[in-house]
Amino acid sequence: MADLWWDSQIPHERKTVLQESFEKISPPVSIAPREGRMPESCREAILGMPHVFNPSVAGDMCADIQFKVSGSEPGEYVLRIRGGKCTAHEGSVSNPALTIYTPSEVWLKISRGELSGQTAYLKNMFRAEGDLSLLLRFEDLFSGPGTRKTLGATKPIEEKPVRQGPVRIPGMAWLSIAFIPWILNWATSSFLNTTVSLGISFLTGMLIWVYRRLFEKPTWMETGTFIYFTVCWLIALFENEFFQTYSDVLGYTALAGIWLGTLAAEAPLTAEYSKWSYPQELWTHPVFLRTNAIITTVWGWIYLIQAVLALAGQHYPEWMLMLTIARNLLLIPAFTFTMWFQKWYPAHGSTRRKA
Repeated sequence: MADLWWDSQIPHERKTVLQESFEKISPPVSIAPREGRMPESCREAILGMPHVFNPSVAGDMCADIQFKVSGSEPGEYVLRIRGGKCTAHEGSVSNPALTIYTPSEVWLKISRGELSGQTAYLKNMFRAEGDLSLLLRFEDLFSGPGTRKTLGATKPIEEKPVRQGPVRIPGMAWLSIAFIPWILNWATSSFLNTTVSLGISFLTGMLIWVYRRLFEKPTWMETGTFIYFTVCWLIALFENEFFQTYSDVLGYTALAGIWLGTLAAEAPLTAEYSKWSYPQELWTHPVFLRTNAIITTVWGWIYLIQAVLALAGQHYPEWMLMLTIARNLLLIPAFTFTMWFQKWYPAHGSTRRKA
């Protein structure tokens, strides 16, 4: 659930509704780059972008990209993408999907390959407002057929297949599968012997971990789940009364530790699953990682609060039912926040942070 935004908002089929009467753009303008020569002006660089447009990447995208250029070559330009074609215009539109504010010197260096676009963005050398997922796809959209252009440096596209094994499901679906041992434990602990309930979760967690180990590197969630239920099952074999009493507290604490612990890893927990739906260049992009890190943090704290409520229920049995309901109701604001934040932050929050 944590990154449905990245799948739904990458604008394969986005329709931008414009009021034509408010548009102030020129007829299409195109500057064809001369063979072997880099653009000499920002105007030439922007108006020449349709010549490296990759229609196979755009699909049936419908969007306008507004450039507001300052510096020694001030001006306004629009890239219009419609029906698998891209045209360049001088002027402005009333409702662009993405607006880029840049000094002319900066964008010219990016276009000539003298400056990394990602580095320039992170250093606030230019800024963008609107659908940032569209900005993240510039390298593919303006790569030319069959190539990827890294803002001036062109190289062949190299797609690395994901070793999913015989079960080919989306990356985020694996996060749901990683929760199966936990769900089985929560569902069976009330009517099965503790050792049996934990044994079922242990075997399920082991099968998931082994499968992922054979076809892809297991995530921290899958590894942590396997380790947790292995330890718990071994403890339960000795009929440890403490564990049987505080199993819910330990479980929620372990989940909180797994989720919050991944903040110290290369990628937060949700990014390990959602990344498989997107180009590899996106996996290490700061906006992508920061969005996942914040959502992972929120869920880690939710599990920690649930552990505290479970502990309170053990010490105050008369409040057990109410505290159990309360800790489960916490999932409602958590899911609500996730659905809102994954749409809002990449488009607005990250831009404000750099402003």
